[in-house]
Amino acid sequence: MRADTTIAVLLSAGLGVACASADESSLPSAERSATPDELRSDETPRRGVVLGGERVRRVPRWPADNEIDESVIAMMPSSGRSALDKLSLPGLVLRRHEFASTTKVMSGHHWYATWAKHDGLVVTLNVSGEARVYPHVKPFEGNERVREQAAFVTQNETIWSVTWVENGIAYDLGLECESPTMPECQDSAFAIGLAEDLAYVGPREDAR
Repeated sequence: MRADTTIAVLLSAGLGVACASADESSLPSAERSATPDELRSDETPRRGVVLGGERVRRVPRWPADNEIDESVIAMMPSSGRSALDKLSLPGLVLRRHEFASTTKVMSGHHWYATWAKHDGLVVTLNVSGEARVYPHVKPFEGNERVREQAAFVTQNETIWSVTWVENGIAYDLGLECESPTMPECQDSAFAIGLAEDLAYVGPREDAR
């Protein structure tokens, strides 16, 4: 008797499911399954509303090959020189011999970074070919002019940062002093001077 009751319950449940499927057309459109015809669309795909924070790729503007400073490249370590041809963005490096001779270069598809050290000073340059879009945020004008561009110059403890856009991409030069009493970090002048004096080092057009 128990087995018959179980079978009857299962049959009843199955019929309930079948009836629900058969009557689905009577449900509100928001609750119905989409039909194959409804899934087809001839509309051209459109980009959704930009909410903010979406990543976009910057388009670099390449200086001419005749602007490459070969004398600075010659001062760089061999590892740094060989890394220049792998850059996917316009390359700037420190021009002063004491920094150029210790410059290390790292790079990725849409970024590169350099590092140099001399006499208690560490100088970094982080370069990005990407940005994030915030359409509801009005851009701020930089508080300085660097390399004929609007720039932000800030200090965090003993680290000075100079940030600007050039060649269509973003550059961020950092200067860190080993001791807070070092004269190079008493104000922004030395960091800005390093940024102003950066040299273009390629890569050449045939290496891109």
